[in-house]
Amino acid sequence: MNSPPVSIPEFSEATPTMRHQRGPRRRPSAVAVLDDQGRFLAPCKPARARQLISCGRAWLLSAEPPRIQLTYKPQQEAPDQP
Repeated sequence: MNSPPVSIPEFSEATPTMRHQRGPRRRPSAVAVLDDQGRFLAPCKPARARQLISCGRAWLLSAEPPRIQLTYKPQQEAPDQP
């Protein structure tokens, strides 16, 4: 009982492999910051945002997209004079 030889498919004929599915969502690299009046300021890193929230100087406005709002009036930087 000899069975016919089985041909091995070429690499191009092989069934495509499963593509890797996306992993969990990536953490944001920046958190939007709003002042006490709701105006946008420069973004900060997530670690700094967590520090501001934990010490009570900001509160989480939204988690997605990440935004915090300050609870105090930030100091204005003086413009550079030539």
